[in-house]
Amino acid sequence: MNKLKRKVPIENVIYMFSYIWNKVEYTKNIFLDGNDDFDSINVLAKLYLENIKSVISKGIYKEYNEIKEELRGIKGKVDFKDSLNQLSLQNAKSVCIFDELNEDNRINQIIKTTAYRLYKSEKIDEKYKNKLNNILLYFNKVRIIRIDDKIFKNLKFNRNNYYTYYMIKICELICSSLMLSEESGKFKFIDILDDNRKMQQVFELFVCSYYKKRFKNHYKVTYQKKLNWNMLGGKQEIVPEMRVDIYLENREEAVMIDTKYYPNFFKKSYYSDDKRVLISGNLYQMFTYMNHLNSDKKIRGILLYPFNGEDISEKYEIDIMNNFKVNKAIIQIQTIDLSKKWKEIEYQLDNIIKDI
Repeated sequence: MNKLKRKVPIENVIYMFSYIWNKVEYTKNIFLDGNDDFDSINVLAKLYLENIKSVISKGIYKEYNEIKEELRGIKGKVDFKDSLNQLSLQNAKSVCIFDELNEDNRINQIIKTTAYRLYKSEKIDEKYKNKLNNILLYFNKVRIIRIDDKIFKNLKFNRNNYYTYYMIKICELICSSLMLSEESGKFKFIDILDDNRKMQQVFELFVCSYYKKRFKNHYKVTYQKKLNWNMLGGKQEIVPEMRVDIYLENREEAVMIDTKYYPNFFKKSYYSDDKRVLISGNLYQMFTYMNHLNSDKKIRGILLYPFNGEDISEKYEIDIMNNFKVNKAIIQIQTIDLSKKWKEIEYQLDNIIKDI
């Protein structure tokens, strides 16, 4: 989607993540000033610095790491091969392998490296740079490492380090939005909004998390609900799974939401260049979902797009086949303007479900 048309404030993206991480109240307290004029990198620096406080207040996380070192005397296990190769035994020394509790672990390495990347970023405000420098000094015994997606996927959390979980998720967001520029040692901020693939997942998870929180007393909300194809015979293992992005259900109705983070939700008609129509594949997909739900409840399907300069709010009544009988159902086509103030975004999302 064209970034100029979208104009989503980075603050709103952070709010979206705060719903995904279930930290919305805390994040709102950080941005009470409602200032949308921050540079993206300074907003992320502010988010980082506000959240690192809670990590530091609980103390720097330490874990046991294996150390190999030449020592006088014996500590832990002796590596006889290396001791002989280095002639350590002749000098009354030995190469020992032992566990030591220290702070140079993967979690702290990620936290420090993220601070370093922010510190080295272009256009970082001096007041944030000074605070980031203090963080680097606090983690002075921790190495700066190279960070990629695999590092975050391989992290393990337990009751001793879980207090760092939210901080690590913030670091993941920041690191995914930074890249090394041509100027050595400097990092340039790359807006996550430029990546439609990433934003599709963020948009989808955000909408689901929002409804889980806001409508928890009215609907049971399910992410990626699996539907049955009702296909018999043949090789079932080659049939792809059918999953609806977001599913809301109560005693009266079932609502299926399919989120689409597209540059455009219209395309030229195959039959007329002067006519624009909705993307047929999206309608076919929702129609398929609705015909495979097998529910006697009122069924509603919603295709939800981010506003891209054009607004759409349409409702169509259709016939669907459920439980071997024809029922009436509703398909809604909706947009949501992610450039608005946060209260307006909440109002839009609420009204979509309330069917106002």
